[in-house]
Amino acid sequence: MGSPAELLLSEMRTKLDGQLATLESARTRVAVLLSVSGVIAGLFAQNLKGHIGVWGIAALVAFVIGGIPAIWILGPHKMTLSPQADGWIEYAKKQFDFVKGQLGQEHPDPSATGDLGAAELANVMLPSMQDWYSENNPILKWVHLGLAVSAAAVVAQMICWGVAAAR
Repeated sequence: MGSPAELLLSEMRTKLDGQLATLESARTRVAVLLSVSGVIAGLFAQNLKGHIGVWGIAALVAFVIGGIPAIWILGPHKMTLSPQADGWIEYAKKQFDFVKGQLGQEHPDPSATGDLGAAELANVMLPSMQDWYSENNPILKWVHLGLAVSAAAVVAQMICWGVAAAR
């Protein structure tokens, strides 16, 4: 079992990995939906027997409505990947210098060595790290909503093309 700081960092990494995996999974699914949407439009549109009609136009509208959130999902998104990274780099430099200075002494400060030092580090880090990943939740909710809109639009497009081709 690791020190409190190692456990905290491990938990942070797990949450971040989960959020990034969620985003990548949504991107993969929406890329498939976008591809399927294009194939549906290509296959059904070439089999129209006459004028495109209202149902064909509805199918094209569904294609566009599904494509807009899909393209947005595939684009870059600003997410918080680490809390106060610049501050922690500076803190780590100061902590390293402090520990290095204590190692040469006959009776080093207990906070510079062992579990006590790690516990103090975790105590300082905890307030800024406790809920940092929640900053990413709104963007992930929008990504999932966009994915649902794209999926519904593909289904609507297929139905509209089917009706248009049957006429």
